[in-house]
Amino acid sequence: MHKAKKSPLRRRLVRWGILLILVISLPRIIITLTMNPYISSVEQVSPSQYGIVLAAETTPQGLPSAVLKDRIQRGVELYFAGKIQKLVMSGYPPEPSIMRDYAISLGVPEAVIVLDTGGVRTYATCYIAATQLEISEAIIITQYYHLPRALILCRAMGIDATGVAAVHGRYWRGSWLAWNIRETLATILAFQEIYFSPPDTTEYVTLYQEGNQP
Repeated sequence: MHKAKKSPLRRRLVRWGILLILVISLPRIIITLTMNPYISSVEQVSPSQYGIVLAAETTPQGLPSAVLKDRIQRGVELYFAGKIQKLVMSGYPPEPSIMRDYAISLGVPEAVIVLDTGGVRTYATCYIAATQLEISEAIIITQYYHLPRALILCRAMGIDATGVAAVHGRYWRGSWLAWNIRETLATILAFQEIYFSPPDTTEYVTLYQEGNQP
């Protein structure tokens, strides 16, 4: 039997589909290639005063999810390796407090933990670090797929940022596709916000200040 030939219209649609995927993926490819030299291991990363741990989901019981545990554990590892002096837990309340409590349970002194309650998204975390915490140098801690975007945002705001990736737990295989689709779209937004139209940062600052009231 002869295979049915693809119609000219179908071939054009396939070509346009491939081209669209490439165009959408281009910002992420560029950022990943550009930021990859700034990603290092726990052993090789240069020491910095601050390590910034980016938040992720928490459980209904008020505990870190597996993804977030891996980020916090990497931050704790950097602290005990002498690579950082302070840990910034950045997220939307109550995430920073949950992150702090888990780090304390792993042996980190509460006095070296800084809470950023304005870190509702990656852009906000970098903005608060630069403008409210006045951080000029930091190690960013999140999973590898997220690191290039976090790094370029922080570096665009004047932070000399390097990155150390949290490990990928057993959750990684099942979530790989969804996370990468989300990250690809979020990278397009990051390009827009860095180079064309920065967002209104009032909410981020307000949340940070409210979280740090005595």
